[in-house]
Amino acid sequence: SPRAIEASPMKAIPFRSIASRISSTTILAGVLLAGVPTLRAGPPTPVRVSASAGWVSTGVTVQDGDTLTLRANGRAATARPPEFTASRSGPEGQPWICEGAIGDCGACALDGVPYGALIGRIGAEGTPFLVGAGGTWTAEGEGELFLAINDNELCIDENTGGYLVQIRH
Repeated sequence: SPRAIEASPMKAIPFRSIASRISSTTILAGVLLAGVPTLRAGPPTPVRVSASAGWVSTGVTVQDGDTLTLRANGRAATARPPEFTASRSGPEGQPWICEGAIGDCGACALDGVPYGALIGRIGAEGTPFLVGAGGTWTAEGEGELFLAINDNELCIDENTGGYLVQIRH
Protein backbone atom coordinates (compact mmCIF):
# COMPACT_ATOMS: atom_id res chain seq x y z
CA SER A 1 0.00 0.00 0.00
CA PRO A 2 1.27 3.52 -0.72
CA ARG A 3 2.95 5.40 2.11
CA ALA A 4 1.28 8.56 3.30
CA ILE A 5 2.49 12.02 4.15
CA GLU A 6 0.69 14.15 6.64
CA ALA A 7 -0.95 17.23 5.15
CA SER A 8 -2.55 18.12 8.47
CA PRO A 9 -3.13 16.35 11.77
CA MET A 10 -6.57 15.31 10.52
CA LYS A 11 -5.82 13.91 7.06
CA ALA A 12 -3.16 11.73 5.41
CA ILE A 13 -2.89 11.62 1.63
CA PRO A 14 -1.20 8.96 -0.53
CA PHE A 15 2.38 9.95 -1.28
CA ARG A 16 2.57 8.33 -4.71
CA SER A 17 -0.44 10.21 -6.00
CA ILE A 18 0.98 13.65 -5.22
CA ALA A 19 4.75 13.21 -5.24
CA SER A 20 5.26 14.92 -8.58
CA ARG A 21 2.95 17.84 -7.78
CA ILE A 22 3.47 18.82 -4.17
CA SER A 23 6.73 19.42 -2.36
CA SER A 24 7.25 19.09 1.38
CA THR A 25 7.73 22.87 1.42
CA THR A 26 4.15 23.26 0.20
CA ILE A 27 2.94 20.84 2.85
CA LEU A 28 4.94 22.58 5.58
CA ALA A 29 3.47 25.93 4.50
CA GLY A 30 -0.02 24.43 4.75
CA VAL A 31 0.69 23.15 8.24
CA LEU A 32 2.04 26.52 9.35
CA LEU A 33 -0.93 28.37 7.86
CA ALA A 34 -3.28 26.01 9.68
CA GLY A 35 -1.77 27.20 12.96
CA VAL A 36 -0.45 23.80 13.95
CA PRO A 37 2.62 24.08 16.18
CA THR A 38 5.78 22.77 14.56
CA LEU A 39 8.66 20.93 16.15
CA ARG A 40 12.16 22.24 15.73
CA ALA A 41 14.24 19.63 14.00
CA GLY A 42 17.94 19.27 14.52
CA PRO A 43 20.41 19.29 11.67
CA PRO A 44 19.80 16.67 8.98
CA THR A 45 21.67 13.38 9.09
CA PRO A 46 23.66 12.92 5.86
CA VAL A 47 23.87 9.38 4.50
CA ARG A 48 25.72 8.20 1.38
CA VAL A 49 23.95 5.40 -0.48
CA SER A 50 26.23 3.60 -2.92
CA ALA A 51 24.55 1.99 -5.91
CA SER A 52 26.56 -1.20 -5.31
CA ALA A 53 25.98 -1.46 -1.54
CA GLY A 54 22.49 -2.96 -1.30
CA TRP A 55 20.57 -1.89 1.80
CA VAL A 56 22.47 0.82 3.71
CA SER A 57 22.00 1.36 7.43
CA THR A 58 21.27 5.05 8.10
CA GLY A 59 21.75 4.94 11.87
CA VAL A 60 18.33 6.63 12.21
CA THR A 61 15.85 4.74 14.38
CA VAL A 62 12.17 5.60 14.09
CA GLN A 63 9.07 4.84 16.12
CA ASP A 64 5.61 4.25 14.67
CA GLY A 65 4.10 7.67 13.84
CA ASP A 66 7.42 9.56 13.66
CA THR A 67 7.80 12.07 10.82
CA LEU A 68 10.76 11.67 8.46
CA THR A 69 11.83 14.12 5.77
CA LEU A 70 14.38 12.95 3.20
CA ARG A 71 16.10 14.84 0.37
CA ALA A 72 18.36 13.03 -2.09
CA ASN A 73 20.65 14.05 -4.93
CA GLY A 74 23.37 12.47 -7.00
CA ARG A 75 23.73 10.12 -9.96
CA ALA A 76 23.79 6.34 -10.09
CA ALA A 77 23.96 3.68 -12.80
CA THR A 78 22.43 0.22 -12.42
CA ALA A 79 24.36 -1.30 -15.33
CA ARG A 80 27.74 -0.74 -16.92
CA PRO A 81 27.45 2.79 -18.40
CA PRO A 82 29.60 2.15 -21.48
CA GLU A 83 27.19 -0.60 -22.53
CA PHE A 84 23.98 0.90 -21.12
CA THR A 85 24.30 4.68 -21.13
CA ALA A 86 20.61 5.13 -20.26
CA SER A 87 21.11 3.27 -16.96
CA ARG A 88 22.20 6.50 -15.26
CA SER A 89 19.66 8.42 -13.24
CA GLY A 90 18.99 10.62 -10.28
CA PRO A 91 17.08 9.38 -7.22
CA GLU A 92 13.75 9.38 -9.12
CA GLY A 93 15.10 6.49 -11.20
CA GLN A 94 15.23 5.55 -14.85
CA PRO A 95 12.37 5.31 -17.35
CA TRP A 96 12.35 1.51 -16.93
CA ILE A 97 10.28 -0.14 -14.22
CA CYS A 98 11.90 -2.92 -12.19
CA GLU A 99 9.63 -5.97 -12.30
CA GLY A 100 10.57 -9.45 -11.15
CA ALA A 101 13.76 -11.39 -11.73
CA ILE A 102 16.02 -11.07 -14.76
CA GLY A 103 18.16 -14.14 -15.46
CA ASP A 104 20.50 -14.83 -12.53
CA CYS A 105 20.06 -11.32 -11.11
CA GLY A 106 17.27 -12.14 -8.70
CA ALA A 107 14.20 -10.11 -7.85
CA CYS A 108 13.96 -6.33 -7.68
CA ALA A 109 14.39 -4.79 -4.28
CA LEU A 110 11.02 -3.07 -4.95
CA ASP A 111 8.82 -4.19 -7.85
CA GLY A 112 6.80 -1.61 -9.75
CA VAL A 113 9.13 1.38 -9.37
CA PRO A 114 11.99 2.52 -11.61
CA TYR A 115 15.44 1.02 -11.70
CA GLY A 116 17.84 3.38 -9.95
CA ALA A 117 15.16 4.94 -7.72
CA LEU A 118 16.03 5.59 -4.09
CA ILE A 119 13.99 3.29 -1.86
CA GLY A 120 13.69 2.77 1.88
CA ARG A 121 12.40 0.41 4.51
CA ILE A 122 12.00 0.48 8.27
CA GLY A 123 13.74 -2.44 9.93
CA ALA A 124 15.98 -5.05 8.34
CA GLU A 125 12.97 -7.00 7.07
CA GLY A 126 10.54 -4.09 6.57
CA THR A 127 8.40 -3.51 3.49
CA PRO A 128 10.26 -1.34 0.93
CA PHE A 129 8.78 1.99 -0.17
CA LEU A 130 9.68 4.56 -2.81
CA VAL A 131 11.67 7.59 -1.62
CA GLY A 132 12.78 9.07 -4.97
CA ALA A 133 14.22 12.59 -4.64
CA GLY A 134 12.55 12.91 -1.25
CA GLY A 135 9.48 13.88 0.66
CA THR A 136 7.95 13.61 4.09
CA TRP A 137 6.58 10.37 5.54
CA THR A 138 4.90 9.18 8.68
CA ALA A 139 6.65 6.02 9.86
CA GLU A 140 4.56 2.88 9.81
CA GLY A 141 6.45 0.64 12.18
CA GLU A 142 9.51 0.80 14.38
CA GLY A 143 13.16 0.19 13.67
CA GLU A 144 16.14 1.52 11.83
CA LEU A 145 15.70 3.27 8.49
CA PHE A 146 17.53 1.54 5.63
CA LEU A 147 18.03 2.98 2.14
CA ALA A 148 18.98 1.36 -1.19
CA ILE A 149 19.02 1.99 -4.92
CA ASN A 150 16.40 -0.13 -6.67
CA ASP A 151 17.80 -2.90 -8.85
CA ASN A 152 17.72 -6.68 -9.20
CA GLU A 153 19.30 -7.60 -5.87
CA LEU A 154 21.88 -10.15 -7.08
CA CYS A 155 23.44 -7.89 -9.75
CA ILE A 156 24.27 -4.74 -7.79
CA ASP A 157 28.03 -5.33 -7.94
CA GLU A 158 28.17 -3.75 -11.43
CA ASN A 159 26.40 -0.56 -10.27
CA THR A 160 28.26 2.74 -9.95
CA GLY A 161 27.68 6.10 -8.28
CA GLY A 162 25.13 6.79 -5.60
CA TYR A 163 23.10 9.40 -3.75
CA LEU A 164 23.65 11.72 -0.84
CA VAL A 165 20.53 11.69 1.34
CA GLN A 166 19.72 14.27 4.01
CA ILE A 167 17.42 12.84 6.70
CA ARG A 168 15.45 14.95 9.19
CA HIS A 169 13.84 13.03 12.02
